[in-house]
Formats: sequence, C-alpha cells, structure tokens
Amino acid sequence: MVLGVLILSAASVVLISLLPLSLVPALPLLFDNRPDLAISAVPDDHGGTRVTVHGQATAPLAAALDAYLGSLPRLSVTPIGVPPRAVS
Repeated sequence: MVLGVLILSAASVVLISLLPLSLVPALPLLFDNRPDLAISAVPDDHGGTRVTVHGQATAPLAAALDAYLGSLPRLSVTPIGVPPRAVS
C-alpha cells in the first residue's frame, strides 16, 4: 500500500511537469499574424442599426468596406416618439 502511494506520487510529479507541453498545439495560433476583422450590427435606441468594424484588414478589403459602409443610408436622430427616417 505504501509502495503504491510512493509510486503514484512520483508519477504525479512527472505528469505535472509535462502539463506545459499541452500548450504546444496553440503555438501556431499565438504566432499567426494574419489580418482579422470583426463586424457587428446592433439595434440602436432610435430604431436604426449601429454597424461597427474592428480589427486589421488588407488595403483592398478596407477600401471595399469603407465604400460599402459609406453607401449605407444614415439615420437621422429625432426626438423619442417621432418615427425615424432615412437620410440620403
């Protein structure tokens, strides 16, 4: 019984020392520096939709997104109780 506990306690030290090796599969993701982009659309308090873009993008993608988002109709903010209208 005592010998079994000693063997298991010695084996647990080895297993604990090997735990940092579990991070090895994540290394490519940590060093990956490709551009990534997040786009979200959230309903606004005034009845419209707020679109936000965050991240890194290549120059052609940034230009295309800027052109697209610039072409969306803007919402005129009116007092609460008055229905919103799109401004062109």
